[in-house]
Amino acid sequence: MARGGAEAFHFPGLGMKKVALNEREIEMATQFVEDLTGDPSKYRDTYREDLLARVKRQGPAHRAC
Repeated sequence: MARGGAEAFHFPGLGMKKVALNEREIEMATQFVEDLTGDPSKYRDTYREDLLARVKRQGPAHRAC
């Protein structure tokens, strides 16, 4: 995201009137957000599979009645 010069942002909920950000700070923040919002299809939640495998390994003696 190319922006020229410093930009001022208003954050009323944080008790700050204005915050000046330079171009590098905006680029870093944009990259940070993009890194956090990556493609969720790349990841797989294996918790349930791991839990069921553990229950099967423990056998019937450890299962709840």
